[in-house]
Amino acid sequence: MRKLSKYLMLLALLLITISSKSNSQVTFSGLMFGDMFYNASNHDSTIEGKSGFWIRRAYLTADYKLDDKVSGRINFEMNSTGDLKTGTNITPFVKDAWLKYQTNLTGKDFFVFGIQPAPTFSFVENQWGFRPVEKSIIDLQSLRPARDFGISYQGEASIFKWNILYGNNQSVNSLISDINKDTRRIYTSVQVKPIEDLVVELYTDMDLQARELKLKGETNTVSTNSHIFIGYNQKDWRVGALYSMLKDTKRVFDTTNTETKYNMMMVYAAYKITSDLEAFVRYDNLDHSNTKTIAYVPISNKSAPSTIIAGLAYSLNASTKIIPNIEYISYKKEDDKGVTLAENILPKNDLYIKLTFSTVFK
Repeated sequence: MRKLSKYLMLLALLLITISSKSNSQVTFSGLMFGDMFYNASNHDSTIEGKSGFWIRRAYLTADYKLDDKVSGRINFEMNSTGDLKTGTNITPFVKDAWLKYQTNLTGKDFFVFGIQPAPTFSFVENQWGFRPVEKSIIDLQSLRPARDFGISYQGEASIFKWNILYGNNQSVNSLISDINKDTRRIYTSVQVKPIEDLVVELYTDMDLQARELKLKGETNTVSTNSHIFIGYNQKDWRVGALYSMLKDTKRVFDTTNTETKYNMMMVYAAYKITSDLEAFVRYDNLDHSNTKTIAYVPISNKSAPSTIIAGLAYSLNASTKIIPNIEYISYKKEDDKGVTLAENILPKNDLYIKLTFSTVFK
């Protein structure tokens, strides 16, 4: 907490100083969400039956406007480890630190420089609407970092919105480019709204090769991720569907390249029962076994998982929600090569029961 206090005091003093010496405007906001949880069933016997409380995310954000063209954001994030095993202090780190310049070439376009959201899943999660319950499948599988350090050109015109980001191809933990890293990355998101209630996002990214392989045995991997998302939103209900494909190309000097493809999908529906109560359900599917270590929701890597998420979101007020929900994960009986798994290897299905809270302040 001492480190947190120092960060927040420094941030506050800096922005107050900027605001007092200019005509700039500074606004603070925050978001916090977490769970009371119970692991009713799990493939990992060491965490089955465990229960408790944790804060999965807490944000403190300062937005500042220097004039009609220049604005920016500084955002700190804090979270629990989420591995059910490690007990450490919640330590803040810089999540966003960017500067925006409004160009208005098309009426609503701008450049952003600094640590900023990558467009990989930000729009999808906004449409899904229940990030405090669970990440989108793209984020959950850690296909791409939530943030990257770079420069983007964003805007909208007519029925189109776009975000083109050229970045370091690194997470927020690295504030400068790694000169030994093989690639940079360009992200492209285009959203189309052909009619009032329908929105379509076409997304792709590409690793840009920084150097050629010159030594025997030298390797690197170039990755491309693409998806299509379709969302339909009405006053009292909404539905959405996502299909994503990841392709990794492993390059070895003086050897044929090896390609690996992964496919995944996510569909959801939400319905407002009353003005304060909303029901939701979601289904995720992977065509391959999990390859990532996932905080809060450990998933087995023995075979391909399918996930069902369902719950009710009750609004205590305009800022705070209480969301009882379940997350059920089942596993395919065959491994990625199609070989039937023995009973002692096939993962046990997972059932997470959670009471999630979410609160926003501005």
